[in-house]
Amino acid sequence: MNCTNVGQIAGLRYGFYSPDEIRRLSVRKVTNDLAFDKFTGRGVDGGLHDVNFGVIGYSETCAHCGMDFTDCPGHCGHIEFSKPVFNPFMFDVLYKIVKSFCFGCFRLYSAEYLASALYLLGAPVSKLPGKLKALEIKELEGLSGDDLRQVAIRNLATRPRAPCKLCGSGSWGLRHISKQQLVLHPISIAGGNRSKARMKEELEEDCSDLLEGCKVDDQRMEQKLSMFIDMSDGSEVSKAETIYTANLSTARNMLSEAIKSQQHSKEICFPPAARLNHTFPTDVFFMDNVLLSPSLCRWPRHVGNLVYEHPETAVYVRIVKRAQCLHNIVEFIRQRNEVSNSADVNKPPEPKSTTSDGDLIDDAQSDGALKLATVLLQAAVNGIYDMSMAITPLGLESRSGISSNAVRLPGLRQRLERKEGLFRMHMMGKRVNFACRSVISPDPNLSVTEVSFYLI
Repeated sequence: MNCTNVGQIAGLRYGFYSPDEIRRLSVRKVTNDLAFDKFTGRGVDGGLHDVNFGVIGYSETCAHCGMDFTDCPGHCGHIEFSKPVFNPFMFDVLYKIVKSFCFGCFRLYSAEYLASALYLLGAPVSKLPGKLKALEIKELEGLSGDDLRQVAIRNLATRPRAPCKLCGSGSWGLRHISKQQLVLHPISIAGGNRSKARMKEELEEDCSDLLEGCKVDDQRMEQKLSMFIDMSDGSEVSKAETIYTANLSTARNMLSEAIKSQQHSKEICFPPAARLNHTFPTDVFFMDNVLLSPSLCRWPRHVGNLVYEHPETAVYVRIVKRAQCLHNIVEFIRQRNEVSNSADVNKPPEPKSTTSDGDLIDDAQSDGALKLATVLLQAAVNGIYDMSMAITPLGLESRSGISSNAVRLPGLRQRLERKEGLFRMHMMGKRVNFACRSVISPDPNLSVTEVSFYLI
């Protein structure tokens, strides 16, 4: 039999839906955290199993396309966020990019081999983050484009401890907490430590001269003064090691400004970013909404007259609840600001809002509640992809009412790893080699009840 070559796959490219594309793809916005009605057992209007998302029974008809169980392909929905969250898939790349920029001038740090790699990739000399070195160019000349791009990306994440050479602003350290928050802290250089040690020595000399001049021989007084010196030195260190939590909106604006000033470096290091349908290419690192899979992909379990949710649906329920909590807090802050800016002083204040996660909204604690709700929503969104990324940070469980023994719902990663384990543990339609060792993946030409051996 002659096989005709009708085509050949030359490449494969992945992408992310923009917020507008998700809204166009969705048939309905999810506004209710309930999935099923307690009395009828049908999907709640505006819930996670709305009748527009597809059928969940053999005798039902889809309200969106009018097809039955055998023909309806299912339809997607979406969940809107009042505040953006990090994209869990792209957080590692975002973390490296943020580390590569100066927080003062939003330009790339002059890292080793970075300017030379960008120059060999075609970046103009005027846009390079540092000066070219002939020795570095000679070492990198024989590398391919992909290897040069890897060198540039690897050096992007190297954050020097010295101040920025372009603007002179001090260096800041960056770390993350469970891929949910970005934390900044100033880095003290060796010169600053030496100056503090020198100040401490001078203070000790002045205190000893003072004791000798006053002719004080009490050892307890010397101990108290030495303790005072240590405490004053420690207070200076604590001031220098102040920790700041980066606001997500600030990080988003910072990346947008950085991309404006480093357009050539972005296109060279991250070519797919130039083809994204976003206002800024860096918007791919954030999510304003999340796509809800059709009901057919989250098939509920029926036991008698009772309906049980799919684990994936339970993850989305958690997201909807926390998104509603965040929306209530944002609306409360907006209304409070409108009242404070209004000229009508006799206007009564807005009542406090309560949510399903507890009474988090208060006049004095609204900003803290906003931060808490954002972190909890980020943890819920991370749970779609990986259960280990959905852990609530320490210290927030008691404030949010979440127990440390709460049920951990499996994410996409856990479900894929379980599928791999099933393939490894069972001889379902597999072939074996000459050593009678089975392969990992089943053979599509074999039935699940068959095992293939080589003839010896």
